[in-house]
Amino acid sequence: MTSYRQSHLQKSGHDYDADLAAGSLNHFMQIRESELVDEFLKGIATGPSKRYLDFACGSGRILQQISPHFGETVAVDVSASMMEQAREKVPGATFHLADLTKDDPNLGCFDLISAFRFFGNAEHSLRAAVLGALRPRVKDDGFLLINNHRNPGSLLSRVSRHTVGMDLTYDRLRDLLAQHGFSIVRQAPIGAWMLRHKWTNRRAWEGSLGKLGERLTSLPFLAPYAPDMVLLARPV
Repeated sequence: MTSYRQSHLQKSGHDYDADLAAGSLNHFMQIRESELVDEFLKGIATGPSKRYLDFACGSGRILQQISPHFGETVAVDVSASMMEQAREKVPGATFHLADLTKDDPNLGCFDLISAFRFFGNAEHSLRAAVLGALRPRVKDDGFLLINNHRNPGSLLSRVSRHTVGMDLTYDRLRDLLAQHGFSIVRQAPIGAWMLRHKWTNRRAWEGSLGKLGERLTSLPFLAPYAPDMVLLARPV
């Protein structure tokens, strides 16, 4: 069985953004993730004195969005190909080609750490190892901002029975965060209204159905039933 580390290293950073945008559901999630990141940042102290780390930065999609809000930006990934693309997007960031579960670069502590498109993909042992590595790097008054885009507990997954390789339910993620010293303080669902895969085509979610669906199902308690969710956690 290929580990997530191995599969990530096999991906081309040059093609990653295009591949993500090509799938209608992934593209929809990407747009909503970006909107929610902006909303969540309004509740976080940012500014020139604040430090930000993007873990598993990939091609720099989230890094590019959050970096302007912080005085210092650091990015970590195990893929040189991905990091090359991220560096082009955010040349002012400091990049580390490293595996924080094995390496110990002297990064210091951060006011915000983000990790997107990681936890849903990774095997459970790797998720636990990463949270163990990230917790000491989050300031006591800092935040962890993550998503889970492969929730097998979503209504869409249950109805379509499309759960192969998906094991990170909301409850399992919440418990994993708690085990490593984090408590969820804010959460938002993405696509909780989706019950059929054909509803995830771009015409649907760009039109009135998608906008109405998101508006009616944006309540935090629906996050466990959504195919994607954004979570903000704090150290406890």
